[in-house]
Amino acid sequence: MRLTNRYQLLNYLDEHAPTRSIKRALQEGGVEFLGGFRYIPPIHRPGWITKVTSRFGKTWNVVVTIPIDFRAFNIAIIKEIPWEYWDGDDSINPLYQGDYPEKYKNEKMAAIKRRS
Repeated sequence: MRLTNRYQLLNYLDEHAPTRSIKRALQEGGVEFLGGFRYIPPIHRPGWITKVTSRFGKTWNVVVTIPIDFRAFNIAIIKEIPWEYWDGDDSINPLYQGDYPEKYKNEKMAAIKRRS
């Protein structure tokens, strides 16, 4: 299976949601697709991050990792967004840019500055 756009990724996430709460939030709450990241700690792999917010305000950062063996995507939940590894500024592909690429580019620059 290949994911080529936001709709496919969110559909995959909905079908394979790690918890019932996240599945419900994907259907009833808010979804912000943050795009592609070349490295996501503590998973140590590249992938896409989606911020999912329930209608009650609970938020999860849900990761769909890019499969190394091209067999299956993995899903995980992380606490912090690793903005310094956001990869959307190097791509014209909306799957990597996310919903608000200019906002995320600023987040990346701020994260890099904080690290320096």
